Amino acid sequence: MKNIKILFTSLLFVFIAVSCENDGGDSVLNLTEGTAPDIRKDATTDQGVNIIALQNGQDINLGLNLEIGTGNVASMDVVAFFTQSGVLKKAVLQTGITTFPAKLTYKKADLVKAFPTFTSFGLNDKLLITTEITQKNGTVTKMYSDAGAPLFGADIANSTLWVPSQTYVALCPLSDASLFSGSYKVVEDGWEDYFPNNIIQLDYNAADGTYVFRIPVPASSPTYYIVTVDPATNKTTVTTNKLINYGSATMYLAKGTGTVGSCSGEINLSIGYFTPTNSGTYGTYNLKLQKVN
Repeated sequence: MKNIKILFTSLLFVFIAVSCENDGGDSVLNLTEGTAPDIRKDATTDQGVNIIALQNGQDINLGLNLEIGTGNVASMDVVAFFTQSGVLKKAVLQTGITTFPAKLTYKKADLVKAFPTFTSFGLNDKLLITTEITQKNGTVTKMYSDAGAPLFGADIANSTLWVPSQTYVALCPLSDASLFSGSYKVVEDGWEDYFPNNIIQLDYNAADGTYVFRIPVPASSPTYYIVTVDPATNKTTVTTNKLINYGSATMYLAKGTGTVGSCSGEINLSIGYFTPTNSGTYGTYNLKLQKVN
């Protein structure tokens, strides 16, 4: 069923080269004095935009921790990009931050002041928060152009040491994982258990756990992915109830991560397939599902 070579783990030496994009304006990263923020969500605050709260006239609470990632920073301004119905707008949320680390808090009133239509935040809308940095030599460094395009290279985008921005999407609070039960259309399955537009049935069984649902695997015996949702972040972990066996001598160990849409029921997973002893890998593949009902 699968025609994939086992790839064994090897040691990779990665040489990172700084790259940046010149958009023709003043928002060009200086190669000789590169700088970047480290901005992360406060885990005790909202991890997405609670659209149910907004619809009910209630408040929301977006909290971030801001530090200097790298560079000789004099001050930072916090800027936001709000994409609503495909239209992007930019606004400044806070200026002249000079003490780091800094705790940032933005309530509904702050966001409505910046974006008057914010309370109509939709399922496909998003809010990106980042900074513009003034270095001690007076150079102003933008992480994104005014059109919302990233101006940093892979070195910053892939860094585990600092994070240049945070994105907030629609979040509907989950009381359990029953939203993810029912008929789903396959959007993508790189492992090819299913093909695009196939309809499959997902199952929620409270006995598995409050925030756990099952995705069937077409194996030779009842097998399914066990997907566990973190309701605070909509992030998931994936395992299986047993090794996957398609009826041959080959067995597969599967595990992965991903995200779900707590408003739409959308599921986006990245699943790795391994030998039973976890000594070799068949690769990692995307599984994307869209709820039908």
